[in-house]
Amino acid sequence: MGFHNERGLCVLWNPSIQKAISLPKPNIGFDRSLHQSVGFGYEPTTDDYKFVRLEYLRDTEFSSLITVPPLVEIYTLRTGIWRSVTAPGPPDVIRYWSPSVIVNETLHWSAHTPDHPRKQSAYRNVIVSFNMKDEAFGEVGMPNSLQGLEDLNVTVALVDGLLALVPRDGYGN
Repeated sequence: MGFHNERGLCVLWNPSIQKAISLPKPNIGFDRSLHQSVGFGYEPTTDDYKFVRLEYLRDTEFSSLITVPPLVEIYTLRTGIWRSVTAPGPPDVIRYWSPSVIVNETLHWSAHTPDHPRKQSAYRNVIVSFNMKDEAFGEVGMPNSLQGLEDLNVTVALVDGLLALVPRDGYGN
């Protein structure tokens, strides 16, 4: 995977061949950004690697809240450019510390309903998915026992080739 920061720097590194490439700065600016989430994976139909970036922006009415859906960009190694995804981003907010996991050519992140002062429904935890081939978002439900918990401290992981939820410690691991 790579490193990214608030200035848009991203480096993809392949440790097996000791090669790194710096990606160009994304098209989406950071002036109103609250946070971003990223994912990286291989799409065999096009024989290409894709870097997916979601940018959550500040709502103009509520400066500390997130506007949902996020803006979404994809960088493909074959083209070497960023492009926006026309399909809407997920209606839920990917946790800012949630790493992505790829299973069956689909990226997954831990997510929750957006924070908003006029909540009309109960807090909901989900797993956001992004199909690399169709470039479409979806969701996977979490167990009922994890619904409604606002401080859910789990993340997605790959365990024996399967998507799993694992506890997260207080240090971001």
